Amino acid sequence: MRVLIIQGGFDSNLVTGEEVVIGSDINYLEQNQIEVVYEKINIPKSGWKSIVRKIGGLTWSFSNYRKVAHLINQHKPNLVHFHSICI
Repeated sequence: MRVLIIQGGFDSNLVTGEEVVIGSDINYLEQNQIEVVYEKINIPKSGWKSIVRKIGGLTWSFSNYRKVAHLINQHKPNLVHFHSICI
């Protein structure tokens, strides 16, 4: 079985509590012979591009849709688990 974990978030050098939880999830799954693929979709923190994406993405984010569809097609998982998917 292959599980794809996708996390959305801001690019940061700091380790967040969410990343600790994801790491724990990955360790547990791998200990139980489950293949895990982890991907992070970075969200721009600031700038004009960030503002436009946040406003436009309030209802639907075409760019994130394409990224997620690409990751699913690339990795062919049996299960996809999302963490903090946002604009």
